[in-house]
Amino acid sequence: MESSWAVSIYFIGFMVLEIPSNFLMRIIGPSKFLSIIMIVWGIIMISMAFIHNATGLLITRFLLGAAQAGFFPGIIFYFSLWYIRKQHSFRMAIFYCGVLLSGAFGGILAYAISLLDHLAKLQGWQWIFIVEGAPSIPLGIVTYFFLGDLPETVQWLTNTEKEILTNRLREDPGSSFNYESIFSWQQVRFVFTDWKIYLYMFMYVGNSIAAHCLIIYLPTLINNGMKFSNANAQLMSAPPHVISCVSTLLISFSAGRFNERGWHMSLTLLIGIIGYILLITLTKYGSTALYIATCITCVGTYSPIPLIMSWFTNNIGGHTKRAVATAFIIGFGNISGIVVGHIYRKQEAPFFIRGHLISLGFMCSILMVSLILKLLLSNENRRRDNLAREEYEQEVRQCGAEPSDSHPDFRYTT
Repeated sequence: MESSWAVSIYFIGFMVLEIPSNFLMRIIGPSKFLSIIMIVWGIIMISMAFIHNATGLLITRFLLGAAQAGFFPGIIFYFSLWYIRKQHSFRMAIFYCGVLLSGAFGGILAYAISLLDHLAKLQGWQWIFIVEGAPSIPLGIVTYFFLGDLPETVQWLTNTEKEILTNRLREDPGSSFNYESIFSWQQVRFVFTDWKIYLYMFMYVGNSIAAHCLIIYLPTLINNGMKFSNANAQLMSAPPHVISCVSTLLISFSAGRFNERGWHMSLTLLIGIIGYILLITLTKYGSTALYIATCITCVGTYSPIPLIMSWFTNNIGGHTKRAVATAFIIGFGNISGIVVGHIYRKQEAPFFIRGHLISLGFMCSILMVSLILKLLLSNENRRRDNLAREEYEQEVRQCGAEPSDSHPDFRYTT
């Protein structure tokens, strides 16, 4: 029970501080904010090496989640300040590949670090926290000095380069640069009254649940279902993640190249659906068949996530609305970390059929929602294209002084 709470409380801290963290980043600037939280979570991570009771573990896990809450949505919002909309998907895919590679090699690294057992009178598990937490501190310091807040304020671009970059952002329809960089309570209200936000959130939460289940349980699936040893299970969990990295980069590059999301989402989700069906039906066909099915499932489960993230950042206008909506969606996505233990139960090993069925249901639901969303956004774009002059001027007046994606000049990425 305590171990389950130790896993869940991290994500509770994550969810509680998600939106406040993005508010704070808007106030103090990305470079300061991101560097501070990196240093703080590095210190917390190291301190966990010296925790010897359940209370201390729960407190530090909550604080770790709180410290890391602003990083993921902060980085996603940060991309929107530097890149035009069609460039978002590939940049987010590169960023997300870091998550996949940590899933590929994190277990192997932890196993290698644990071999330091008894060095300096510390146990192997203590060295895992120290070695994995320490790099964040110097990296946070470097980030403070070298990560720029906005293109026009950085020191490492020439004036000509700044002008080229800022002009390109201003000319991009729906770019953050088309709206004043001021905090707006009206745009905060827009987040919670915009029906599209809830569709994006459903897709992200559902996909995150399926992806988080795979990240956590892939070594267990390989170990128990495919009869590999613990060490070999860690090694065999790397190729599915590496293959997923390649597929994620390719599909996201294509989505950016053609400035399209819905059909690319559908393709990757169909691959995931096929993968889960194979995992459910191939349990009697040996480890090779299951391993191939696992690779297919990983490709179809991980690849849609950068597409979803770039889809909603593309289609949310206004600095404040985009920052709050990003934190809101990503924050709810962390429900996945809380419910994962209830979906893939240890007593249902080695094949976790029930868990696969639930993940399959999520993937099918997301596929339907993505197609519906594509249709609705396409219809709205056509409606705005056909507005009469009087209708256009009326909608401009309704947007007021703080326009967002409701402005009739805004066109949604579909």
